[in-house]
Amino acid sequence: MKIAILGAGNNAYGLAAFIADAGHTPILWSPSGTKAVALAKGTALTATGAVEFEGAVDVAGSCKDAVASADLVMIAMPVNGHKAAIDAMVDHLKPATPVIISSHSSFAALYLSRALKQAGKDCRSSPGAQRF
Repeated sequence: MKIAILGAGNNAYGLAAFIADAGHTPILWSPSGTKAVALAKGTALTATGAVEFEGAVDVAGSCKDAVASADLVMIAMPVNGHKAAIDAMVDHLKPATPVIISSHSSFAALYLSRALKQAGKDCRSSPGAQRF
């Protein structure tokens, strides 16, 4: 499974290590373009502790490159970056692609729902899913 991770901080790196260790393909996108430069150049991602992993992970040059063919999208960044990440991904998200928002005290899921509706996209994964 290809999993796009929007963010390139500690949480995103931990998710990428966990996902890669589980046999899936993570692809990171750094909104600033600066946080994943070393990984993009081939430096191995190393995780120790609860997850032991060392290996290469993919880094997308754009949000579109990260989400367009993803089976799942995870937003793993501080809440003040969610709106920009959602705005960057909404036009490129495939219908019914699940989006997991890793945050507490956030209205990002509501914002995503409204942004998709405004873009004319129906990305509900099941017929009974509630829309706001």
